[in-house]
Amino acid sequence: MPDHDALPTVAAFAAIYLIWGSTFLAIRYAVETIPPYMMMSGRSLGGGLILLIWLYLLGLTLLLGGIASISLVVGGIGIMNIMLVSVRERTREIGIRKAVGARGRDILAQFLVEALTLSLLGGLIGIVLGLVVSAGIGQLAGWGFVFNPVTIVAAVMFSLAVGVVFGVWPARQAARLDPISALRYE
Repeated sequence: MPDHDALPTVAAFAAIYLIWGSTFLAIRYAVETIPPYMMMSGRSLGGGLILLIWLYLLGLTLLLGGIASISLVVGGIGIMNIMLVSVRERTREIGIRKAVGARGRDILAQFLVEALTLSLLGGLIGIVLGLVVSAGIGQLAGWGFVFNPVTIVAAVMFSLAVGVVFGVWPARQAARLDPISALRYE
């Protein structure tokens, strides 16, 4: 009689391997530990084979999540660099605005709006390109195309969050400029 109680233990050790970052080791451990008759029997199909499929999909999800995280950070760094250059190029303008009475929070708001606009525009371009490419691949491969508005809203929110997080520092630098030294800047 197969030992079906061993599957949670196998899943736990496989999850530990996944936490360590090795999908290959997790799947290898599950394959070596779960007897073949448990993977093939109809009674335990919900056990071994499903566990392997779940581990594989979890590994792919972690991989794609890592790639997306790196992409967000790189995009944010790009936005921050663009905003820093904008602050440097417009130092005299900031000095004039402060000299005629603009407060630091007005300038902070101006540069944050610019960072949000930049990130939102980039996010919308990415969404449109993603939808077009996904629809094209789906059509070429003969698959269906599923459009979920919740995903679009989440993408826009992440785009705005990246704009805020990476736009705050350049905006604060602009808001803290001394009007006299900013007017002398060339």
